[in-house]
Amino acid sequence: AAYVIAAGLDAHNNVNENEEPLSLLSISVQKAENLVIKDWALQSKNRSSDPYVVVKVDGKKVGKTQVVKKNLSPEWNYVVECEVRAPQDSVVELKIWDKDLATSDAMGAVILRDLPRGEEPVVEWRDVECTSDCKDASGRLYCGAAWSKPERKPPSSTKRRHLEVLVLKDNPDLGDRGCAALAKAAAATPSLSRLDLARCGCGPQTGFALADELCFQFSVERPRAWIGVRAPGAEEEELDTKPRPPPPDPRPHLSIGLSRNFELGNDAINRLAYVAERSKYRLGVECSSDLYGDEAGLMLAGLPAKDRRFVISSKTVVEAPVPAPAPAAIAEGPPVDLMHKARWTKADYALMTLESDSVTYDLSRPSQVSRPSFDHSTV
Repeated sequence: AAYVIAAGLDAHNNVNENEEPLSLLSISVQKAENLVIKDWALQSKNRSSDPYVVVKVDGKKVGKTQVVKKNLSPEWNYVVECEVRAPQDSVVELKIWDKDLATSDAMGAVILRDLPRGEEPVVEWRDVECTSDCKDASGRLYCGAAWSKPERKPPSSTKRRHLEVLVLKDNPDLGDRGCAALAKAAAATPSLSRLDLARCGCGPQTGFALADELCFQFSVERPRAWIGVRAPGAEEEELDTKPRPPPPDPRPHLSIGLSRNFELGNDAINRLAYVAERSKYRLGVECSSDLYGDEAGLMLAGLPAKDRRFVISSKTVVEAPVPAPAPAAIAEGPPVDLMHKARWTKADYALMTLESDSVTYDLSRPSQVSRPSFDHSTV
């Protein structure tokens, strides 16, 4: 499931409405005559071939005709269409084969170049040429091709729907490898502001993949020590050398929930903290508080070093406020619940502390009170 979602995100991110539309290439293989004999027999009347044609465009297979048994002048009436980027430069190879029980023998080929533009393929007789694996090719092939370009549609007034929140929490069977692929694709989604992978089986691979992708998305330079280092248990991946479009600037705020993933590991947390600190409040990562101290917690919350020092060494300290009592239950609806947290760290108060000019909450010891309400939209 994780790989399916990741593939969908990649497809969503790769849509470019400004790209030139692909051309439609139509290839026709109608019939042949006087093909070479590949199935020999003692009696000449039993000598024949079982021909079929494989169609390739720029070296990529796009179609294949049916096999016609014991016939040197077969008819296929086959047409195949495919999309190409530059039809004027495309090369079409129509290679003829003789079908045997275990293998196939080459019978020559016809190469089509300088393809004409038109709605229907221009078919004509073409001589079958010898190839490196068939030196005795003979006969002709009635075939042709043509390409057409669809009319470019005006830009749509309806924009692609932006994906802002992706919540997959409480799915431990997704596993570390699945979450690593998913997290990388999700982090590359420009409009995403919240990714929740709490209790999804995330481990070092997820953390490493997130850190690498987020460095690119938030324009953070990767440390040299990271280069070539794989997460424990991760397989070696082929590096993608294709150029990537620059990330949006500024990248919107992104909040990532990784709590209750106790196999995440210190190395992965340190990497995520490194990126979060340098993103300067545009990235916040939530991990289980038992896995890190207050300093790392503030880094994960996205606080740069100067603001971390302010929070930790603040002299104006008061007791953390007691939350207001819950409002009475509404007669026509369910009661309103308050959010509760068993233990708080300095990271919990960090953003509230920096926002307040007159008061700083007590960050020196755990608090057993419920979390006060706070409007995160102002961050």
